[in-house]
Amino acid sequence: MKNFHSLIVFLIFCLFAEITNSHLCFSDELIKKNYVTNEVLVRFHDWVDETEKEVVRNNLNADLVKIIKSIKVEYWKLPSNISTQEAVRLLGKMPIVEYVEPNFIHKQQATNDTFFNKQWALLNEGQNINGIEGTAGADIQATEAWNIFTGTNEVIVAVVDSGCAISHPDLQNNIWINESEYYGTDNYDDDGNGYIDDVFGWNFINDYFGWEVFGDNRHGTHVSGIIAATTNNNQGIAGTSINSKIMTLRVDKGTHFDTVSILDAFDYARLNGAKIVNCSFGGPNGSNSAYLAISLLNNAGILVIAAAGNGGGDKIGDNNDIYGHYPSGYDLPNIISVK
Repeated sequence: MKNFHSLIVFLIFCLFAEITNSHLCFSDELIKKNYVTNEVLVRFHDWVDETEKEVVRNNLNADLVKIIKSIKVEYWKLPSNISTQEAVRLLGKMPIVEYVEPNFIHKQQATNDTFFNKQWALLNEGQNINGIEGTAGADIQATEAWNIFTGTNEVIVAVVDSGCAISHPDLQNNIWINESEYYGTDNYDDDGNGYIDDVFGWNFINDYFGWEVFGDNRHGTHVSGIIAATTNNNQGIAGTSINSKIMTLRVDKGTHFDTVSILDAFDYARLNGAKIVNCSFGGPNGSNSAYLAISLLNNAGILVIAAAGNGGGDKIGDNNDIYGHYPSGYDLPNIISVK
């Protein structure tokens, strides 16, 4: 009888779905292949009870992997016979669903060269780099800024990326340390934040403890160096904010990041003392869930630095006046979009 009742409830939801406009639609052209197949993020309206949610999940044979509690979003894995597009279309029309979206993929954005004399962005004196003459003065005036302020170790920058080589000689002095875990008991959550031994941050891909935050991809190390590499040490490059601390949050799956891992990293940064969140990644698809998570960062007074894309042409992700690029394109006051 219980199963019969569940089926009736689900059929009623589907009936309403045929006559109710979707809260949010994603076209096939928009989502293309920029998502993890057979996965969706679902947010129900606050008035929906757990029984109704379970009915929908069960009738789609979807597995509830986790709930991102801070934004009340459910992460589902779908059976092989239900595509992401089908699930988005069906769930998006249900009146009990506030929104549903794919688990979008974001690509890493390239960074500038190593060695200070090649860092045009920091100090451009018209020097020749690889046969190209720079434009004198076309920089951020970093050396002048350092005469005023070189940053402080009270500013923790969460680098949401591919991990970081925490023992790198140009970075090791500027890696954030969670002292409760560093001086605490091994294999124990000393600070009670839900992560065991998160000494330098966390690996959200494999749920490794904090000593294992470095991945195979060097992108995160490069980004961390641009932010806070040790300066005046006769090696490597100069960091922009010389004395800031890097909180290492690994979210990469090889060459891309998915939304779920990014959401977890945003929550970790917000709850563990970050003042700035760096996002050197992006893609053409806006996510309601990421928007909500960055809104929480904004409420906590946390600045988000986001890459605006690498190119300058009229293809998706390059011209932000024509095409969207996210997270840099969200209309939120705490985002600085950097080209």
